Parts: sequence; structure tokens; C-alpha cells
Amino acid sequence: MIHLFYIVPSQPTVFLPVVFHNSSPTKAIIYKVFLEIEDTNGNHFALKWIGSVKIDLKNNYADTEVAGPFKIDGYETIPNALRFFWFNAEGGPQLDWLEGDYGLKLHVWTSDSVSPDYSTTDKLHIDADVAKIMADKKVTSDNTSRYLPLAGKNLLSFATGKNPVDFRNLPPGTPH
Repeated sequence: MIHLFYIVPSQPTVFLPVVFHNSSPTKAIIYKVFLEIEDTNGNHFALKWIGSVKIDLKNNYADTEVAGPFKIDGYETIPNALRFFWFNAEGGPQLDWLEGDYGLKLHVWTSDSVSPDYSTTDKLHIDADVAKIMADKKVTSDNTSRYLPLAGKNLLSFATGKNPVDFRNLPPGTPH
């Protein structure tokens, strides 16, 4: 289940449960992770991983660590809930939880390379009722999450319009 909410009205946020599995006998390193979202208008947004949380059975969140490289020992599996967010800057690209279909693509780097080593895709559908709930949460600054099944000073994320994100040509000043 993907968890959607607004930290504040200008910051649509995603908690995405992910299981990292190392099928090799040697250790692996996760260097960085991006979540690419294609919204209902066909715009692509790349949201940088900013931290990890534990989610309990009552959907309470507890921060566990800030984003950063971590190791996975040989044959180890690590469950994680990754936090990604977008800042809707005035006059900039706007990402909101509106009715429609969204494409999700998780990009993972296991080496210090320019392009991701692994990418996986999924889809998310937000129906009219959920879109209204999310719009109400934004207006009232309600930062509780809505979870759905899958089908700042620093620039933490960037948009590439209607073109898929190309990590070989990041916009100038984008941290990576």
C-alpha cells in the first residue's frame, strides 16, 4: 500500500513500502533512490528519497533514518518504507493527488553511477472520492495519510515536463 499525504499544503508526500532483497552471497550497497511519478496530465516528477520510516499496524509512523547509503548483506532481505516528497513552489510544476491514473517508477542505484542500476514500475489509481479527500486534507492542512493499493532550501526533486526523467542529464544544481 502506498501512503499519500501532505506534510503541509505545498508538500505532497509519499511513503512507499519497499523490500530490498540481495540474492547474491556478497554484500550490496543501496546508494540512492528516486521515485518517478507520471501524473494524470502526463507530467513526470522525480522525487528524491529523503528518509525511512517504520509503519505500525495502526498506520502510525516513526522515523528510522535519514536517506543515505546502506548495506545489505548476502542473501539478506530488508523491508523499508521510503519517504519521498515534492515541494509545490509558486510558479513551479505542481504535483497534487487528483483523480486519475498515475505511473510510478522506482529507480535504485547499487553503484555510484549516473543511471540507476534497477528500475521497477507500478500504477496507482486515485478515484473521485479519494481525490476529494486529498483536496480537503490539503485545504485543512490535515497531514494524516491516505493509503491506496498499487495497480526546503535544497532542491530535493525536479520535473521534466512530459518527457520521462533522464538521470544522465539532471538539471544543474540537482543533488545526487
